[in-house]
Amino acid sequence: MAEQRQNNVALTDEEKEQRAKKRNRTIVTVVSVAAAVLIVVIVLLLLLVKCEPEENVDPPVEHTHTYSSWVVVDEPTCTEEGLRERTCSCGEKETEMIAALGHTAGEAVRENEKAPTCTATGSYEEVVSCTVCEEEVSRKTVEVAALGHTAGEAEKENEVAATCLSAGSYEEVICCAVCGEELSRKTVEVAALGHDYKGVVTDEALCLVPGKMTYTCTRCDDSYTEEIAPLRHSWGETKPGLAPTCTSAGYTSYETCTRCGYSNRETIAPLGHDWGEMQPGTAATCTEKGYSDHRVCSRCGIDDGNIIPAKGHAFIGNTCGICGYAFYSEGLDYKVNGDTVTITGPGTCSDTTIYIPAVIKDKPVTEIGNNAFYECTSLTEIDIPDSVTSIGEEAFLGCKSLTSIEIPDSVTSIGERAFMNCEALTDVALPDGITSIEDYMFYRCSALKSVELPNSITSIGNYAFSGCSTLKSVKLPDGITSFSTEMFSFCTSLEEITISNNVTEIGRYCFYKCENLKSVKFDDSTSTWNILRIVSPSKNEYLTDFTPTNDTAANAKALTDTYSNNIWTKQTND
Repeated sequence: MAEQRQNNVALTDEEKEQRAKKRNRTIVTVVSVAAAVLIVVIVLLLLLVKCEPEENVDPPVEHTHTYSSWVVVDEPTCTEEGLRERTCSCGEKETEMIAALGHTAGEAVRENEKAPTCTATGSYEEVVSCTVCEEEVSRKTVEVAALGHTAGEAEKENEVAATCLSAGSYEEVICCAVCGEELSRKTVEVAALGHDYKGVVTDEALCLVPGKMTYTCTRCDDSYTEEIAPLRHSWGETKPGLAPTCTSAGYTSYETCTRCGYSNRETIAPLGHDWGEMQPGTAATCTEKGYSDHRVCSRCGIDDGNIIPAKGHAFIGNTCGICGYAFYSEGLDYKVNGDTVTITGPGTCSDTTIYIPAVIKDKPVTEIGNNAFYECTSLTEIDIPDSVTSIGEEAFLGCKSLTSIEIPDSVTSIGERAFMNCEALTDVALPDGITSIEDYMFYRCSALKSVELPNSITSIGNYAFSGCSTLKSVKLPDGITSFSTEMFSFCTSLEEITISNNVTEIGRYCFYKCENLKSVKFDDSTSTWNILRIVSPSKNEYLTDFTPTNDTAANAKALTDTYSNNIWTKQTND
C-alpha cells in the first residue's frame, strides 16, 4: 500500500478524480450492504418474536435456503474488491466480496531521461502503467553507463622541421571527436632528411682533360664535386705516314681528333745506313771535308769515311771570306729539291747550338722540313739564315731545352705544332710575313713570357697558346677575326687581354682555366654576342646573349667561368 501511495503521487488530476469517484461508489455500496444486513436482522428478530411458539404450538419446520445465481452488485477494479449477492426463495440474501483484479502491466516507458556523456553516467526512470486503469504500477531509476571517448584523427603540434643533417619532431595529439578532450600526446621524432643533390656540369670534359660535375643540395646548398672522365679522342680520316730515313725518324699513318685536333701519329725509328762496298777516299778542299776510304749508304748517300779537315777558310763571322759559304753545324741532314735545299734533320749533330747554312752544294736552303728537329732535347739555340721561307710541321716539337729562336723576316709560313712542348722557350718574335699561327704552334711552352705578333697575322689556330702558364699578356693584331678553341686555355698567368672590334667569334674554352685573368676589354662594348652551346660535334644550340660592358672584371668572369664552355658569335645587324 505504501508503494501504491507513492505511485499515487505521480497520478494526474484526472486520474485522481476518477479514483475518488470509485471510492465514493464503494462507500455507498458498503453502506447499502450494511443497511440491508441491519434490516434483515431486524426482520429476523421480529419473526422470532412473532413466531415464538405459543405454548402447545408445534415447533417450526427447519428451512433450507435455495439461492439464486450470484449477481454482481459492484464490479471489481484493478485495486478494489467488487461485491456480488444471491437471493433465497425466502427472500434472504447472501453477499460475497469479489477480489480486486490486479493491474495489467503495460510496456515500460522512459521518463526524466538524462543523456550520458563521454565521462559521466546518464539515467532514466523506467515507468510501467496498468493497461486497464492506467495507474502507475512501478517506477525505477536505471543508470546508463558513460559513453567513453571517441578518438579523433591524430593532429600535429609543436612541429620542429627536420633538416638534411638534423632530426625533427612533433607532438602527436589525439582528442575526443565528441567532447574535444585531449586523450593522448606523444612526441614523434622525424628522421633527418638527408641531402638531395642535383648535379650540374661546371667544367666540360675535354679529350684528355677531365671535367667536373658539381652536386648541390636543393635544401641546404651543401655541395661536392666529382670528376668527369675525359672524353677521349674522336679520330677522323686516316692520313698517310712518313717513311723514316737512315738517320731521321718517320712516323706512322695517323688520325686526327675531330674534337681537339690532336693526332695519334707515332714515330718510326731511323732505319740506319745500308752501306755499300768500300770506296777510295777523296781529298779535302777548302770548303769540303775530305774522306779516307769509305763506304756509301745506298739509301741516303752518306759515307762512313774518316773526315779529313778542310784546308781552311778565313772566316769573317760565320762566313768564309774566300768561298762565301756560311758555317754550319756538321752532319745536318738535308734534301735537295731541284734548285733548293730542305733541312730534314740534325744528322749526327749533338751540339747544343746549331747554325744552318744559307747555301748547301751551291743551292739555297729555303725550308726547315717537317719534324726536322723533332725532340732534339739537347738543342738550346739555333740560327736560321735569311734564305729560309718556311718552317714545317713539328719542326722543333719537343725541343725542351730550346730557350730562344730568331726567325728571319724571310719566313712566311710556320706549320702546325712547330714549337709544341718547347718548355724552355721564353721569347719569340714572329716576322711580318707570317699571316697565321697554326694549331698547337706554342702548345705547352710553359716558360714563354712574351710573344710579338706582327699585324700581318689574321688567324690563330686551336690550342695555339694552350698551356703557356707563364704568359702574362699578349698584344693581338687588329686583323684577327676569331679566337679559336682553347687558344689560351691553361694560361694561368694571363692577367689581361683586349678584344678588338674585328673579332666576330670566340671559340669554346678559349680562356679555360685562365684563373688570373681579371681584365678583358672589348673595344666594342655595345655589340651583342650570341652564345651557342655545343650539344654534339655537329650541332649548335642557341643559349643566351651577352653584351660586353666597361666592367672588365665582369667580362673576364663571363669568358672564363659563366660561359667558358660555349662558342660566342657577334650578332650582325644586316
